[in-house]
Amino acid sequence: MIWENIRKVTSLGLLVFVAATVGKLAFQKWKPPQQHVLSDGVHVLLWHATVRCPTCRMMEAETIKCLEQFFPNEKISFQTLDYEAPENAELAEKYRVATTGIWLVRKEGDVEEIQNLTDAAWETVGREKELGTMLHAELETFLGRKVSVVQENIQEISVQEDLSWE
Repeated sequence: MIWENIRKVTSLGLLVFVAATVGKLAFQKWKPPQQHVLSDGVHVLLWHATVRCPTCRMMEAETIKCLEQFFPNEKISFQTLDYEAPENAELAEKYRVATTGIWLVRKEGDVEEIQNLTDAAWETVGREKELGTMLHAELETFLGRKVSVVQENIQEISVQEDLSWE
């Protein structure tokens, strides 16, 4: 008899819990993921997959070093974006992102100038300093400056570099 009462109370408790959970979910409004929109200005976009390899983490670290060393007073936006994330799908499709890479974007109103540095970035794998040198030269050119960069020694700037898989 006592076990039957315990079973009834437990069943009733579970029923109330399920009803409350379903009720809460039914009244919550579903919101689609917010689409990523770029503001006017110059942007450095580093695209990566959801699971990040050591190479994409190196690209991010070297890009940050380059921006901090050579463009500390510039209004350049640096963003890392997951091209597999729903909120970035529209922008990733627009730029035809298919792998980890770096894009330079200048946006003024509805007009965008885009430079895809993905191939050049991948060519520097294993030679991190060359990525910084290439990115510095490309950004200077993108900003409309004359470039006489041949070889540079990019200073060591403290950046947390956990180059393991995420």
